[in-house]
Amino acid sequence: MGGQGDRAAEAGAQVGWTAVAVAAARAAEAERGAPWFVDPYAAHFVAAWSRAHGPRPEEAAGGRGAEERWRTWVTSYVQIRTRFYDEFLVRSGARQVVLLAAGLDTRAFRMAWPDGTHLFEVDVPSVLAFKEAVLAERDALPRCARAVLGLDLRDDWPSALRGAGHVPDRPTAWLAEGLHPYLTPDAYRALVREVGRLSGPGSVLGLDLHSRSRREAMRRALASAGGDDAVGPLWHAHGENEPAAVLAEHGWPPEAHSPAERSRAYGRPLPPPIEAAVEAAGFPRLVTASVA
Repeated sequence: MGGQGDRAAEAGAQVGWTAVAVAAARAAEAERGAPWFVDPYAAHFVAAWSRAHGPRPEEAAGGRGAEERWRTWVTSYVQIRTRFYDEFLVRSGARQVVLLAAGLDTRAFRMAWPDGTHLFEVDVPSVLAFKEAVLAERDALPRCARAVLGLDLRDDWPSALRGAGHVPDRPTAWLAEGLHPYLTPDAYRALVREVGRLSGPGSVLGLDLHSRSRREAMRRALASAGGDDAVGPLWHAHGENEPAAVLAEHGWPPEAHSPAERSRAYGRPLPPPIEAAVEAAGFPRLVTASVA
């Protein structure tokens, strides 16, 4: 166990705080009295990362107000988003599931999948190495067939996906949580095109989208929340003002929801100050689409 823990900490030194902060938000959900979901590995990702870096993810974000900002805004958003896309994947009925920029997602381990499901995780090697080390430390076993592809989405990931067993003419449920702000407009359009080429009839796509105006609103809100904006510099300043329209152009008619609306629908509305902050900050819309 000690050797595995050392390997997890070593791998964690190469993993950014943003991925671990999402895991921290998912871990916090399990502490509620009636959680929407329970990720039994999320807290272990945070602990392993902290062994390599020292501070917790919200402290690593920088700024005297970073912890409050994280707890009141981002944690709420991540929890809503996770439940939303959990349900989306279940409803899809697809036996092929592809997580693009999978990060520290553990749906392969924590969700009950129908027989014959094959789940593919795509992310950069450093993130996946860290995740695999922590999962091995916990003796985690997936609940479906699982393929892990350590590569950048700027690489030839479609060929790698096919090589790992993905069949393009069958239905696929695609999910890209938290990816859009990090893509240039050209990269976003290219991603949508590639997903379309690899999708058989009945395929679905889920991703949270920032319009340009909402992205800039979120940058301003994060920067004014009591410290340096540690996330904004990672985003591309100029993007599609209506990125959902790109989906429609490529044969994916979209449906969008606000996080606050979904939280109300789930019977756990956000406290008014947090809802107002999330809406004012321009958090992404939760978008799903099906092959037209």
